[in-house]
Amino acid sequence: ATLSLPCWGYGIRYTYGIFKQEIANGWQVEKPDYWLGKPVPWEIPRPDITYPIRFGGTVEDYTDEKGTHRQRWVGGEIMQAMAYDNP
Repeated sequence: ATLSLPCWGYGIRYTYGIFKQEIANGWQVEKPDYWLGKPVPWEIPRPDITYPIRFGGTVEDYTDEKGTHRQRWVGGEIMQAMAYDNP
């Protein structure tokens, strides 16, 4: 950004952000950061763009039709994730 170069990036929009840090009895304690409960003015929802994402499952090895060794993700639960733009 500081060089004014065009770029494109992707990120995960976690529900609870990273975490809030507190110190209790001399120890660090992590608690959820409910950042999405507050307005996020720089995010633009894109309900017209969704991506299938998979939770759980396993990775299995296989050989494709050309004899190349590959892996694929199988099983688990598939959900649709909605895109957000961050200009």
